[in-house]
Amino acid sequence: MQNFLRCMLENHYRECIDFAVGSIHSADELGKFYSEVITPALYEIGRLWEEGKISAVQEHLATAISMRIMSAMYGSFVMGEPTKGAAIVTAAPNEFHEVGARMVSDQLEIDGWQVDYLGANSPTVDLLDLLRQKKPFFLGMAAIIPFNVEGIRSIIESMKADEELKQIKIMVGGPVFIHEPELWRQIGADGCAEDGVKAVTLAGKWWAQEANQ
Repeated sequence: MQNFLRCMLENHYRECIDFAVGSIHSADELGKFYSEVITPALYEIGRLWEEGKISAVQEHLATAISMRIMSAMYGSFVMGEPTKGAAIVTAAPNEFHEVGARMVSDQLEIDGWQVDYLGANSPTVDLLDLLRQKKPFFLGMAAIIPFNVEGIRSIIESMKADEELKQIKIMVGGPVFIHEPELWRQIGADGCAEDGVKAVTLAGKWWAQEANQ
């Protein structure tokens, strides 16, 4: 991870993509690369920025490199027609950090889910309208900034109060939920996933339970 981190900080995209190509040969290895290389590298870059050791521009360049690598590698492992249900994945309202949500979306789609990925800062009203239109099996929402948890809480409360939406499963994730392990229960979510690998596992468990009912 350290060499990858160094290349990101020095904006050496070609070295980063070469490292990814040499490390990823299967969908399982892609998930492992997301969880064990890209994620900790970005956490470290975020820490360096918070401590004033790197600039905001360096942080943005590193994030852009991660997104470019994900776009380049994702297409190699997407399978054919979906074998599982529909899911919507998004960052929380006012949340502009979307890499984690994108990782989860990619890994779910590779696992056979039909995923609509909305990216960063999805307006609550528009998201609820889309949920009524699509009626997915589950909704995944991610937050990094603690303040943005309130937006997730508001969406969950609206869904639970809506006859059309209250049966949709709700999965949350992101550092704010990792740092406060019981927070997802407190805001009314159905589950929490630390990373894309665990999101796939949790979604698969829900899908199997639905099939057995």
